[in-house]
Amino acid sequence: MDNPAAILFLGKRSPYGLSVARCLLESGPNLRRVLVPTKEAWERLARLNGSMRTPQPSSMISRAVRAARRAFTHGAPAAPPGGEPVIAWEPDAGITAKALLDDCERRGIPWQAVDRIRSRALRREIAALRPDLLLSASCPFIFDEDLLDLPRLGSINFHPSLLPRCRGCHPIYWTLASGEASGGVTAHFMSREVDAGDIVAQIELPLSDRDDYASLYRRCMKASPELVARVVRFVRSGAVSGVRQDGARATFFNEDTEEDHRIDWSRADAARIAARVRAGQAFTTWRGERLGILRARPHPDGGAPAQPGLVKGFDGSSLLVACAGSTVALESLAWRSMRYEPQDLCAAIGIGKGTTLENSMDVETIP
Repeated sequence: MDNPAAILFLGKRSPYGLSVARCLLESGPNLRRVLVPTKEAWERLARLNGSMRTPQPSSMISRAVRAARRAFTHGAPAAPPGGEPVIAWEPDAGITAKALLDDCERRGIPWQAVDRIRSRALRREIAALRPDLLLSASCPFIFDEDLLDLPRLGSINFHPSLLPRCRGCHPIYWTLASGEASGGVTAHFMSREVDAGDIVAQIELPLSDRDDYASLYRRCMKASPELVARVVRFVRSGAVSGVRQDGARATFFNEDTEEDHRIDWSRADAARIAARVRAGQAFTTWRGERLGILRARPHPDGGAPAQPGLVKGFDGSSLLVACAGSTVALESLAWRSMRYEPQDLCAAIGIGKGTTLENSMDVETIP
């Protein structure tokens, strides 16, 4: 089919979603409408994600209270001079939601805010448009079967991972945090099971040790034009089925929580810690305060095993810390939103050989 009629469900808060939407406007199918979640829908979904998180044990809360008292009673160490501000990286899709809306208006494509996707009224509206395709780019809604059955050619989702790996939420983060050898972007038919439908098009993005969250996110956005082009070719070819995913290889993740970013020295080995650091916002705690870890690598330490979290000394400026069965070298640290060389920071705040960094279940960070 040369120019199928399509409706796009867009998570306009996602730069990756915006990058896909821009490509669909420029070279994709005939978009009849763009549907975006309302502010209230985003808030409701955020509350739902929060309610799904594992409750904090009461013993953990009591340890948090004790840590806070220690910090405020004895005084937390001051930030040393000489640090550089840690600047949060913001993905740039090359187009804003406002610019995309303006482009749609110029093309005569209406935008519609949607509060609840499982609405009979919404289904009637979509059915009246008689779409050939439903498309989804970073949309947080879960489509039910009634909605998926409406389009003649099916429903296609754009997902920034190399499916079947890293199904579910925040796939770019989990691709790195779970230690995948490759990231990727995938377009797949939507099915009852989340991110499990047949693959329409896929681009593999092999990872190197230099890749981190920012670089992989940029690479995923850069791959959007080619992924959309492949989807368009697939649809116009008249193909009706994709490549079945291998369920035995599938991994699935929920939205990452604060605890996913906290380093557990007793459970994670050096390779896993380095992977979490590459994924971004990794931290431990020291005297009740958050100690950010910005760069880390496994260290070829042949010494005897040590208590997890024990500082074993320095290798140059890198801080060597014992973890599960190995040693990790922390090459860059953050303290109170400033970046430091580990040796300089540790000298200022009292971390040295023989001290022990707090483990993930010992304290809760202080706001």
